[in-house]
Amino acid sequence: MTCFLMNLSKWILQKDSSTNLIQKDVYQGLLLPQVATHCGWNRETFLDQTCVKAGLPEGSWKDPSVKIKIFSAQIFSEAEFIEK
Repeated sequence: MTCFLMNLSKWILQKDSSTNLIQKDVYQGLLLPQVATHCGWNRETFLDQTCVKAGLPEGSWKDPSVKIKIFSAQIFSEAEFIEK
C-alpha cells in the first residue's frame, strides 16, 4: 500500500517505520529509515538526503510538485531462511 504524505509534521522517523520515496519528473530516490537512525539524522535531514539520492537539491521535498510516497517494508536477511 502506498500513500502520499500530506502532513510532514505528523510523520515520526523511526528505525522500523515507513520508507519514503521522493519523485519529481524522471528523478526518484529511496532511503530506508534504518539509514537515518544509523546516521543520527532527523526527519528533515532524511528527506534532504533522499532528495540528494534522487539527484535533486536538498530541500526539494518542500516543492509542491515533488511527490513523497510512504510505504512499509519488511526487513529480513537470508540468514533467517537458512536451515540449520
